Amino acid sequence: MSSQSWLWPRQSCTLAVTCDVVVFIVGHAGGGATSVFIVVLKGDPLGIQRLPDKFADFVAGNEPSSLHLREAAYGCCRWIVDVIFDVHGKMYLHIAWEKFVRNHHLEAGFVLTFSYLGEGDMSVKVFDETRCRRHYHGDSDEEDDD
Repeated sequence: MSSQSWLWPRQSCTLAVTCDVVVFIVGHAGGGATSVFIVVLKGDPLGIQRLPDKFADFVAGNEPSSLHLREAAYGCCRWIVDVIFDVHGKMYLHIAWEKFVRNHHLEAGFVLTFSYLGEGDMSVKVFDETRCRRHYHGDSDEEDDD
C-alpha cells in the first residue's frame, strides 16, 4: 500500500491506495474530521462487505455497532446495517447489507463512495460499471450534501 499526504488550505488530506479501496481522511482546522472512501465491489456483492482498514482505524475507540447508510442528497431513506469486527480489528458491513445491495441493484464492478458523517451516519453514492452515478429517489448532483 502506498500513502501520500497533501496540505490543502485549512485542511490536510491523507490518501491511501490499495488494490480495490481508496481512502481519504480529511481533517478540518477545527479539529473535526470526516472520512471519505471508495469501494469497488468485487465478486458477489451480497456477501458481507469489508470496509477499509483506514476507516476502521478512524473509528477506533468509538466503534459503531451499526451504520446508517443513506443515499447522498436523500436523507429520509436509511438502511441500518450491522457492523462486525473480527479478532484482527477488520470491519465489515453485515446484517442488512444484503437488503441495501438488493434495493440498489448493486453488482460486481460498481463503485461506492462512502462519506462518514459522524454518529454512525454514512452517505453513499453509487456508480455503475460505466462509472456513471446512479440516482435514486429523485436525488441529483445539484443537491449533494457531500
